[in-house]
Amino acid sequence: MWIDTARILPSLTKHLFLLLLCLVGCIPTVCAQSVFNTGRNWTVEEATYKGIYFQTEMAAETADHILLFQMPDGGWPKGIYYPASMTAAETLAATDIKKRLHSSLAGKTTLSEIHFLSNMYQATAKRKYKKAVEDGIGFLVRSQLDNGGWSSLVENSPTVISFADNAFIEVMNALWRIAEARQPYDFVSADLRNRCRTAFERGVGLILSTQCVQEGRPTIWCTCYDAQTLQPVASGLQEPAALNSQLSDNLVSLLMGLGEPSEPIVQAIEGAVDWYRTNKVSGLTRQNYINKEGKRDFRFVEDRHAPDMWALYYHPVTNQPIFCETDGEVKHSLDDLTYNGRKSQTWYINDGGKLLRNYEKWKETRP
Repeated sequence: MWIDTARILPSLTKHLFLLLLCLVGCIPTVCAQSVFNTGRNWTVEEATYKGIYFQTEMAAETADHILLFQMPDGGWPKGIYYPASMTAAETLAATDIKKRLHSSLAGKTTLSEIHFLSNMYQATAKRKYKKAVEDGIGFLVRSQLDNGGWSSLVENSPTVISFADNAFIEVMNALWRIAEARQPYDFVSADLRNRCRTAFERGVGLILSTQCVQEGRPTIWCTCYDAQTLQPVASGLQEPAALNSQLSDNLVSLLMGLGEPSEPIVQAIEGAVDWYRTNKVSGLTRQNYINKEGKRDFRFVEDRHAPDMWALYYHPVTNQPIFCETDGEVKHSLDDLTYNGRKSQTWYINDGGKLLRNYEKWKETRP
């Protein structure tokens, strides 16, 4: 008898794999799969919830799921879609699932849960939300390293602190808003707000201590640093231990947002701005075309009217732009990359232009 193996083997393999996981104890037989692997990013959705929404049954159910998955240390694990429905069996299984998870700050995890429950407390005045928020803020403060960074911003890399993906900026902004009792955090205790202020100041200290210095002059920042030595380290095949012009402009913007900056902070801002002015790429613009293989490709051509750009990465000593192949090999010209290497990153950006304009406005406010 003929059997369509192409049709049944994938399904059979999937079921055997799930059975094996259950047998070895990797997941419980009944688990809250409805809140995992949905393909939806709850931290993005959370930022869209406003006003009366927090008085709805849907918001209350989501809040219950957030409370359910809060970890013993006060934080939350990454990748859970709280608005998904859960059966009674799935809710019961969540207790066992939590034993295999850990709290995280990556991708606004924990920050979004704190923000959502703060709005729930503002709308309902239920103490369970207030307690969960303060426990979450406690995790945020306690997980800060002595050097002012957070290793929990980097998944599976406890020895690295990172400025990538603006995760550090998000944490710092949350600490500042809580410390200043900004909505929806005006109910947080004075003691906890003071601890947030201290953590924020230590974070500013980390920014200053990791700024790369060339011949005594502060420049910009690398992506990742060793949590012990604060020396730049590579964070991936295409994320070398190099100056990162994209993330650095956000760090400078944070420093410019401080009300009464100290002299070291002013020097850090001035040094970074001078670096952006010196290392801009002028007179080039991106041109899309179809290459010899019939693929969509791009190149940079001369255009004296084009706005200034900056390479994504620069050598930390020579300030020469560097580019990385998909296997991590460093190249010194975009043209030296393979097709896949060129398409894998946005190798030139124009974020520095906005920074320089904002700097001129900031300078006008200086005494």
